Amino acid sequence: MTAIIKAELPIGSSCGAIGICAKCFVRVIQGMENLSKPNPIEKKLLEREKYNTDIRISCQAKILGPVTITTSYW
Repeated sequence: MTAIIKAELPIGSSCGAIGICAKCFVRVIQGMENLSKPNPIEKKLLEREKYNTDIRISCQAKILGPVTITTSYW
């Protein structure tokens, strides 16, 4: 989420990036292997929201290399 904000791109969020709302979800187009593995908080959010496997919660995922994403902005 920090990278999205630094790039001045729109991203939804209502919990202040503490991993409760899951509104900052992004769809990974390329580079899923360049993101950290989902932590326990993110796993719970992904399961709760029943997101597809190409979705990540941006406030929880760490960028480890090149990645291309898209967001619906709410």
